[in-house]
Amino acid sequence: MNDPIAKMRQIETELGIKTMTLELEVLLLINKLGAPSSNDIIRSSRFSPASVNNCLRNLETIGVITIVSDTTDRRRKLHRIKPKFVNTISTIVQ
Repeated sequence: MNDPIAKMRQIETELGIKTMTLELEVLLLINKLGAPSSNDIIRSSRFSPASVNNCLRNLETIGVITIVSDTTDRRRKLHRIKPKFVNTISTIVQ
């Protein structure tokens, strides 16, 4: 099982403890999906749309991600991990 999100969820189920925060799951999903939209992240997570959107705003505010307009549809916002944090997130995935 190479999917870190699936690994963490399995540990949570087996041990009955919380291993993953909303922020970590969202960052792992952004890393996995490339430059996903909010809806892409919401569909792939287990959290409510409001929780995911609040998390994305917080991650942008603290400077971990950037939010940019899609070049083909300016209404669609894409989320990217800032370059200086990519290695940190990548080490979690390995």
